[in-house]
Amino acid sequence: MVTALASKLLGGAKAGQRITEASVLGLLSFLRVQQQAEALIRRELGDDEFENVVVEGESLGPAEVYTLATSAPLSSPRKAAVQEMRPGGLSEREYEVSGLIAKGMRNREIAKQLGISFRTVEEHIRRINRRLGLANRVEIAAWYLKEETAR
Repeated sequence: MVTALASKLLGGAKAGQRITEASVLGLLSFLRVQQQAEALIRRELGDDEFENVVVEGESLGPAEVYTLATSAPLSSPRKAAVQEMRPGGLSEREYEVSGLIAKGMRNREIAKQLGISFRTVEEHIRRINRRLGLANRVEIAAWYLKEETAR
């Protein structure tokens, strides 16, 4: 659980570096620590899981990254998973992306509004489709609208 949190925070840090155009390349000690942390987490999670969690972290806003980094761990991993899930087993961000798709927004528009990369939006859509057993954006929009009217 700690390695997943760390990789999500690495993703959030990378997104912050992109937004602010900051880099640790000139700060070799920080770059070394970042590379060591990534290597350790990759070994524990595996490459695919590491990349998936980093993408989740990249989709977080600065306030969400701060809260994640400074909040005390929950007593139960199961409790954390339940709190983060929305209808259909989607994360809060995936559910938000679903809503924007239902509003007719394109991927680039979603990326701009949420302050995330186009690639991250694509990844969210891929996960939404996989988790809900859907095939395309139209089905995502229909699912979302059905969920919202059921509330």
